[in-house]
Amino acid sequence: MKNETITVKRHSLLYRILHWAIVLEILLLLLSGLGVSEYIPLTLISRGVARSLHILIGLTWTGTITFFVYYFIMSGEYKWFGASKIGPAIDFFVHEFRSFILGKKVKTPVGYNRSEKKYSEKVVPTEVLAWWGWFSLWAIMVLTGLSLLFPDYFGFINRLCYAILPAFSKEKLHNTVC
Repeated sequence: MKNETITVKRHSLLYRILHWAIVLEILLLLLSGLGVSEYIPLTLISRGVARSLHILIGLTWTGTITFFVYYFIMSGEYKWFGASKIGPAIDFFVHEFRSFILGKKVKTPVGYNRSEKKYSEKVVPTEVLAWWGWFSLWAIMVLTGLSLLFPDYFGFINRLCYAILPAFSKEKLHNTVC
């Protein structure tokens, strides 16, 4: 029996397009967010332009991410990234790191069953960690965005940010600038 190589797409074209649209939107949100930030202000664009751009891109990102999550669930991709896979993903990451340090090659756990024409394992476990890391970042982006738009209702987020990063509190920034 001859061992034939087959090409299998892990993700559909729509999934990949949505992925890269989200990456681009997050980069633009980061840049425009720094333009409106009181913590680390970026002066490449004016604050007014940065705020308008940030709101526009934020709304676009909200639409893209909503559609992505819908597609993620409807296509069944979610089952490869469940919370139950976080523990084994951390173990695999440690194994990858050790192997890298020792100069050894790690065998990928991704597997495809040719006869059933479906994956037995679709993602490398460290992708699970990346997905949950991005998910956490998205939650932070939503909360900090809400605190910018509705400071009266979400002021606790600003207070939390100043508590986490006391070096960037308004008082310290004001004292160092003036």
